[in-house]
Amino acid sequence: MKYSGIKWIGDIPNNWEIRKVKQCFFISKEQAHMDNPVILSLARAGVKIRDISNNEGQLAASYDNYNPVIPGDLLLNPMDLYSGANCSLSEVSGVISPAYINLRKIIELEPKFYDYYFKTQYWTMAMFAHGKGVSFDNRWTMNAESVLNYYLPVPPVVEQKAIVDIINKKINDIDSLIEVVNKQIDNLIEYKQAVITETVTKGLDKNALFKDSGVEWIGKIPYHWLCSKIKKITENHLQGYYDSEGYSDSGYRLLRITDLLDDGSYSIDKSPYVKYTNSIPQFLLKNGDFCFARTGGAGNFAYITELKEQSVFASYLIRFRFKGQNNAFLKYYFLSYIFQREIDTSIHGAVNHNVHADNILETRIAIPPLNEQNKIVEYLDKKCENINKLISIKKQKIEKLEEYKKSLIYEYVTGKKQVVS
Repeated sequence: MKYSGIKWIGDIPNNWEIRKVKQCFFISKEQAHMDNPVILSLARAGVKIRDISNNEGQLAASYDNYNPVIPGDLLLNPMDLYSGANCSLSEVSGVISPAYINLRKIIELEPKFYDYYFKTQYWTMAMFAHGKGVSFDNRWTMNAESVLNYYLPVPPVVEQKAIVDIINKKINDIDSLIEVVNKQIDNLIEYKQAVITETVTKGLDKNALFKDSGVEWIGKIPYHWLCSKIKKITENHLQGYYDSEGYSDSGYRLLRITDLLDDGSYSIDKSPYVKYTNSIPQFLLKNGDFCFARTGGAGNFAYITELKEQSVFASYLIRFRFKGQNNAFLKYYFLSYIFQREIDTSIHGAVNHNVHADNILETRIAIPPLNEQNKIVEYLDKKCENINKLISIKKQKIEKLEEYKKSLIYEYVTGKKQVVS
């Protein structure tokens, strides 16, 4: 091994060289000027053909100034110096936004080797150190000149290909393990949903007498339970707050559809603020409230607990307040397959799924006596906590595998780990 002369590369094998990007690649800046080009996008999953027929996402007025891309081109996002997600080798032809840097080889080399190398430079923040801009959080970009003068390790081409082959193999092995763990997580989530659904419709007493609920998808319920429409237990409901003046630096937190999480919780700590208006008081949230999405994820909801700041809810949400029930029991019921299935029958709209307050009010629900609701909540809290712990352990395992994958790539492309011939 010998010292590369570059701090972030460190030692490299004796038969490797150090060169600048401009000695190995040029930045392709030609413009497309073609009819009906194949539009490409660069994202976490790599370089993909973009479907612009559905009008989703930001569309360009013209694609004439887009840059042609051919298989083997290495695309970098100079505006994202954090993630490494926006760096990939293209395997398809098309055109892409000139905002990206398109590196095309000028000497014999294995482009995939340098795709892996640049990914490590993103991950380790080495490229970030070469960025410039107003601030780290605002327009921090690596310009074309800096990219062209960036240093590369250059192994013999045959070794580049061998390194790519072994990285590909090891990544496939790791990804297979990750896939297995993800499947285990999916199974645990399904199991939790099944436990919740079974408990909120059948109760905890295995010896209870049952009766027909009168609702096909609810099925039989304990004989002493009620089956009622939600409007019978609703104190009041209200569609959310609309602020035509936009957000502010302080005031009241605004709970939005995007703040709703899959488990009935919410994340509002980074939500925007709105200023006080005369209408604000009626939209203030209280602990125990439920906020349902009425579009863009109809049926999703948040159970409001532990509010740290005064907060209001946005116009695409409907706030419900219930009476005479254990609201934690209602949370579990709203998470059940039974409730979600009935809501699904009320959804309308082919593209944006919508549900009205009346649809929720007319939804039927199995209602145990309050003392049973309390016992069910206590049981499900413990059961779900145990399942969530298992899920958390699985997710940590995936994180470790992802980190191992990154370290493996780094060690091979910088020569710390060598291919055994």
